[in-house]
Amino acid sequence: EIPLRLVGSEMCIRDRVWFERHITDVLADESRAGSTALLLVGVSRLREVNATLGHMAGDEMLTGLAHRLCDVVGGEGLVARTAGDEFSVLVDLRTGVDTMALGRRILAAGELPLQVGGYDVHVTLNVGYVDATSMIENGITVLRRADIAMQEAKVKHTSIEPFRAGIARHTPA
Repeated sequence: EIPLRLVGSEMCIRDRVWFERHITDVLADESRAGSTALLLVGVSRLREVNATLGHMAGDEMLTGLAHRLCDVVGGEGLVARTAGDEFSVLVDLRTGVDTMALGRRILAAGELPLQVGGYDVHVTLNVGYVDATSMIENGITVLRRADIAMQEAKVKHTSIEPFRAGIARHTPA
């Protein structure tokens, strides 16, 4: 478990359960209708690091990456570890944040090696994102759509992809 990190008076890293409840609350807030985006960040090489350097090294790698994500996102959003090798970033579009630009900054942060167990470890990040609208009913749907976009980024080797209805052809999303 990645420890919570304080940034100003806010906690930077949240867990999946808290995050899923929070995103559902945000989407239910009529004053924020159509003004929320979710970026899902997939991290490569976790299994390899766990297998070769041990699980503590894998945790060290994820912690280092989590801190970088917090630094990149800053006050523009909330960061959560939502799966073993995935982080989610929830942003309020009313602040003027450009989702694609934020995704590119996240990718750039992942290009720098992470110090893990005395080694430089290089990871590859993939980002899928969705601009949540009032038509989306809950946070689980938003997370699923961002995941579909992230998988599309992996398959197409583009590193970042927005969710589009056309890429969801094999899913109910």
